[in-house]
Amino acid sequence: MVRIGTSAPAPLFKVVALPNDWQKSVRASTSSAVTGSKNELYRQFWTKLLERIKAEHPSWTRAIGGPHNWLWITAPVRGCGINSVFGAKGKIRQELYIDRPTSEECRALFDALCARRDEFEAAYGRQLQWDPMEGRKACRILELSEGDVQDEEGYDRYVDFFIDSGERFRRALSAVDATSL
Repeated sequence: MVRIGTSAPAPLFKVVALPNDWQKSVRASTSSAVTGSKNELYRQFWTKLLERIKAEHPSWTRAIGGPHNWLWITAPVRGCGINSVFGAKGKIRQELYIDRPTSEECRALFDALCARRDEFEAAYGRQLQWDPMEGRKACRILELSEGDVQDEEGYDRYVDFFIDSGERFRRALSAVDATSL
């Protein structure tokens, strides 16, 4: 029995058996079969991309790849990410994703970058798509390429695209001094 202060006595139980990890291990071993092999392909691809990023640009991220079609890497500008994405219809994209606390803050940064679009794209080295994502909080600036996570033979090409465009976005952000925006 145990008593706290002047409370009535209460039983003191001892734990004799604890749950084990059997259910978790079974769920983990069957999750790719249940949810589809595409999730596992995402994990494999992001692992490959992150290995190269960590070798060539270790300051970019400490992220780990998950079963999603996107990978968020923090940009050198507050409230932004440089996202690598497997999109629909056989397209991949690298995007500067502006996701500040409010839609007004997102749009203000997007508009400030858009006002310097020529300078930004010159530093990037190519034309980009500027998407204010009307009706949503976030905005984005992106480049598209061909790609599908199920085309494992294209992985090296996709990694090259994501690394190259990540370097280009960082160079463009620096050229317009976006950290001050």
